[in-house]
Amino acid sequence: MADQRSRHHKRFFKRIVEKPSPKDAPTNLNNVSMYVFDKELFACLQHVKPTKGEYLLVDALNVYARELKRQLTVVVTKGEYLDCGDLPGWQHANQFIARHRTE
Repeated sequence: MADQRSRHHKRFFKRIVEKPSPKDAPTNLNNVSMYVFDKELFACLQHVKPTKGEYLLVDALNVYARELKRQLTVVVTKGEYLDCGDLPGWQHANQFIARHRTE
């Protein structure tokens, strides 16, 4: 989830919350993990500590925005979000694509 702010008709994220519960989610937006980085973001990776044994890119993004005061643009899109992280999600995504094919 991306907590965001607006300025000059553009949206910028303030922080990303990794897998919040629905009641703790700061917005109704979902982070679909599509990024274009500059080299400064990679320096932020050294400040990231593992969460539950894994390093999260969103932690580096939060350091980038908070510590370096960089603005990361939020692009809001419309469409179906297809989560393929487990077998039921993968099956749903395949069925959705099959139903909506244009060829």
